[in-house]
Amino acid sequence: MSCSASQPACLVTHIPFLVSFFSLWLLLSVCFFCSNLEGFLEEFADIAKEDQIKKLHDMLGPHMLRRLKADVFKNMPSKTELIVRVELSPMQKKYYKYILTRNFEALNARGGGNQVSLLNVVMDLKKCCNHPYLFPVAAMEAPKMPNGMYDGSALIRASGKLLLLQKMLKNLKEGGHRVLIFSQMTKMLDLLEDFLEHEGYKYERIDGGITGNMRQEAIDRFNGMESPSFFTK
Repeated sequence: MSCSASQPACLVTHIPFLVSFFSLWLLLSVCFFCSNLEGFLEEFADIAKEDQIKKLHDMLGPHMLRRLKADVFKNMPSKTELIVRVELSPMQKKYYKYILTRNFEALNARGGGNQVSLLNVVMDLKKCCNHPYLFPVAAMEAPKMPNGMYDGSALIRASGKLLLLQKMLKNLKEGGHRVLIFSQMTKMLDLLEDFLEHEGYKYERIDGGITGNMRQEAIDRFNGMESPSFFTK
C-alpha cells in the first residue's frame, strides 16, 4: 500500500487519529491518493506490534503539525490523578445481582415502556455503579417531589458515588474550588441536576443539546471570577 501526494491541501482536525483505521484512512484520503482501503487495513492489521506503530508514525510524521496543550498553555499545572474506591449502596448491590443473574422480571416494568435487554451487560453494570435510577423500574419506584424531581435524600442514599460526592463537594466548596463533573450518560446528568438542586449548589450544564453561543455563555459564566456557579458537566 502506498500513498502519493495530491494537490496541496491542509486538514485541520481535533479527532484522535486512531479512533479507527477506517477514520484514519478517510483523513489520509483527503490529502493523499490513498484509494486502496483494503491494502491499508491489511498493512496495519496488527497495530499492537511496535514496528507497525513506528511505520505508521513515520508515514504520518512528515505531514503533521501537532499542537499539544503544553505548547499553548506554558504554565499549566501537572495533572494529579486520585482514584477513590467506593462501595455500592444496598440498592446498587441488588440491581447488580439482578443484572448478573439476568433477572428480567425484576429489571423490567410490568406495564411495558423502556425494557432492559441486557445485550450489553458491561454497560448495564456501569449504569448500576453510577446510579440504580438509570433503570426504568428503579426510576418509577423512586420517591419524587411535587415538582417531579427525585427526592434528594433518597437519591443520594441510592448511590455510593453520590454519598461520597456529597462529602467531597462540601470540602471543595469550603476550599473555594471549582469542580467539573464528566459523564457519558445524559440521564446521569439529569440525576446530578436533581442532586445539585437538593444540595443548593449553582451549576452550569453543558451537553450535546447546549450549542453555539449558549455553550460559550455557560463556559464564561462558570469561569467568571465572581461566578456563583460551582459545576459544569
